Amino acid sequence: MRIDAEKSLVNASEDKNLCRGGRRLHFLHVPKCGGTTTRYLLEAAATIRGDTVFNEAGAFSRDEVKPGDEATARIVLSHSPPKRRFDDEDTAYFTVLRDPVSRGTSLLQHVTARNSGARWNPEKILEGLGPAAFNHATHLIGWQAGDDDLERSLARAKRRMESDLAFFGLQERFSEFASLLAGFVGLEGFIYPRFQVAEVECDITDVMLERLHERSWLDRELYRFAETLYEERYSGIFEDDRYLKLHPERSYVSLEYDGQNDVVEQSLVKFR
Repeated sequence: MRIDAEKSLVNASEDKNLCRGGRRLHFLHVPKCGGTTTRYLLEAAATIRGDTVFNEAGAFSRDEVKPGDEATARIVLSHSPPKRRFDDEDTAYFTVLRDPVSRGTSLLQHVTARNSGARWNPEKILEGLGPAAFNHATHLIGWQAGDDDLERSLARAKRRMESDLAFFGLQERFSEFASLLAGFVGLEGFIYPRFQVAEVECDITDVMLERLHERSWLDRELYRFAETLYEERYSGIFEDDRYLKLHPERSYVSLEYDGQNDVVEQSLVKFR
């Protein structure tokens, strides 16, 4: 794992509309969109609140949380469309999106880093991955059983982002997302490093970028919609940098990475 040593400090968003209200939390995890850091922020929140966690990708190694416990876990992380309906009042859904071409580039680097040999070069990986890999957000949010129509999936994804998600963030504005998340789970703020799954720099040609642009057209359309919606909803909250400044007497959930034991530790830090 690669750790950005520079710590980020964020205060909880002052948006009073952000309230968990006792609902389960379901993080719709689009790969390569800041999910590793989000994972540890959620684990820290779960530790403070005493919540159970289920991670479809197995990111959490909690002995008390078994795969069959997804239905009862208070915090769920999933790369797959949710089994419950989006209008389930007991569950609050949220996600983080990223510019699809940038995400696609990171995805190619990620797959290349975990494989070796000529058949795993980025160009062959690009052509070998299916449409869902480069339009994961549309699939994750807009999927509906029995309907594989891409245009309808995109329309559903937009509608659900606007009406069914409790909130969402953009990876390019991750500090703002962390502030929204802190407010949503009822914490005063986070102090955290950035956690990233190791990647390798590989040659992404202009031709490959054009192909990424073409193949991610659904997610590009969804991302443009999300950017506009984000500005409408959240730009006023972050019009200045108050959410990034230290507030004395506030208790921050602080994350530290112990490289010797390869664990992430959480603590509460209060500044006088």
